[in-house]
Amino acid sequence: MTDQMPPDGLSALFLENRDKLQRFLRARTGSADDSEDILQDLWIKVQKAQTGPVSDGMAYLYRMAHNAVLDSHRSDQRRKKRDDAWQAGRDAGAASTGISAEPDPEALLMQREKLSAVEAALNQMPERTAYLFRAFRVEGKSQKLLAQELGISISAVEKHLQRAYRAIMALEVYADNGDRRRLMTKGDEDA
Repeated sequence: MTDQMPPDGLSALFLENRDKLQRFLRARTGSADDSEDILQDLWIKVQKAQTGPVSDGMAYLYRMAHNAVLDSHRSDQRRKKRDDAWQAGRDAGAASTGISAEPDPEALLMQREKLSAVEAALNQMPERTAYLFRAFRVEGKSQKLLAQELGISISAVEKHLQRAYRAIMALEVYADNGDRRRLMTKGDEDA
């Protein structure tokens, strides 16, 4: 029984044969990254192992490495099944609720109607007001830059924008006609 290795000698044996264990793991996983991860986990297990004297330390380490590969494979399989089940449930839930990645045609139509109404309102505004609104809201120009560009004060730019906002807000009154909603102007409310 002089061949037996004390438990703390397992760590020393691991360090001496780290390259061999690395090759062993790489051959079984097919990935250098995966084998390195498993080797790190194996090192932690060797450090925590509370074994008695081991008669063949290398055989013990190879068995631990083999078991670690199996554990990693099982974990990957469980993760894949869980992800597949989650995705299938998500797809089934979306199908059963009618939720689609495609935009709702009715919502698209309503948005187009709103946009047309806003465009019509902008076309009825004074040219400078419409220009300032489009430059500020669509093009993203700053109020300061617009004031410099037109040679007016920032306060004047703000007043033009407020006029445009008021005109647009006057359009956004909705009526509930059963299931359908449509964009109305304030004059249509009384009808």
